[in-house]
Amino acid sequence: PSFAEMLDRVTRRASQDADIFRYFVDLGSGQGHAALAAHALFPFRKCIGIELVPDIVTVAREALGQYVSLGFASRARSTSDLSKILVQGDFLDDVDWSDAS
Repeated sequence: PSFAEMLDRVTRRASQDADIFRYFVDLGSGQGHAALAAHALFPFRKCIGIELVPDIVTVAREALGQYVSLGFASRARSTSDLSKILVQGDFLDDVDWSDAS
């Protein structure tokens, strides 16, 4: 199954009282594809991908640019701020993701 199918299964199986769409975090997000897919397909209120390697973050930001320029962002289900979706840093030290769902 694809990433989107797996995430769909997880979100559908969550209990009704679980705030499953609170905060999506992709640790070691690479080129950002999972974070962008989660943003496009699911109603997460906050959505980020955290990547340590600066050169890979540059590639991810290029993908984000295409996501926006091709119009996918304007039709996304998430309300997350796209200017904060791709974070360069160490997820153990640089970003607080303790509220992730």
